Amino acid sequence: MTASVKGNSQQPADVETSKKKRHFTSPAQKAAALTIGIAAALLTIGMNYWIGSSVEDARAVVVLTLPGLLGAMAVGQNVHAFSLGVAATINGVFYCSLTLVTCGGLNALAKKLREFLG
Repeated sequence: MTASVKGNSQQPADVETSKKKRHFTSPAQKAAALTIGIAAALLTIGMNYWIGSSVEDARAVVVLTLPGLLGAMAVGQNVHAFSLGVAATINGVFYCSLTLVTCGGLNALAKKLREFLG
């Protein structure tokens, strides 16, 4: 019969170092994601001012702010009257999250590529 040792909480050093290396984004990438999120929010709030300047500008602004506009319509439960503040908040969170996920995925892909190449 083998006796099992209870209370053995020691872990190998490899397990502890692998837990510490799970951060996929650097502080610079987090700052970039926050900047992009704030820019998307400001773009949404500024829609009232420059949407009438030209058709090309209006198309670009509406396409970029579409996630927040749809979210604001859903929150307000009215397609014709919705808050741009809610749309700006949703756009800021959406684009910040999208940037963080993209940076993390690219970092993981680069790490795998470096391991593969040598």
